[in-house]
Amino acid sequence: MQLLLKSPDEKVRARAAKLFAGNAPSKRQDVITKYQKALDLKGDAAKGKVVFKTACASCHKLEGVGEAVGPDLASIKNRGSESVLMNVLDPNREVLPQYYTYLLTTTEDVIVSGMIAAETANTVTIRKSDGTSETVQRVNIQSLRSTGLSAMPEGLEEKVDLQGMADLLAYLNSIK
Repeated sequence: MQLLLKSPDEKVRARAAKLFAGNAPSKRQDVITKYQKALDLKGDAAKGKVVFKTACASCHKLEGVGEAVGPDLASIKNRGSESVLMNVLDPNREVLPQYYTYLLTTTEDVIVSGMIAAETANTVTIRKSDGTSETVQRVNIQSLRSTGLSAMPEGLEEKVDLQGMADLLAYLNSIK
């Protein structure tokens, strides 16, 4: 939704605004406030590992499990549970440049969305959210722009309840 609502094409923005009217994503601060309760719950690291495998492993690799698309989470416990919770629930709050989503439009009006995985003098390689990559010759690029948004989507709270979040935090804090 956010990518369409921020499209450089006025027609796309207008159509997206009409299509998504009344379906605005929940405000991140409201979600964070609700999930603060997870910090007070006793988490189970073993159950948290299962939550990680189902909700996070498609983009993060930890203890040999998952895909190394997003940042390495091995040192995340040093940031503290409250900070981790905030970054998980509001991934656009603090984004390292290499994890921004880019929109590449080819000269044939094909749009490729994802993180820049590699660049050469002649090509740009985009790593898409499904883990695949697409390399485009620079002569075939009409435009390439950052969305200003993290490649990590918002909405994890729709997959993980409060206890699941407490378990996930316990697992992340158990990593040595």
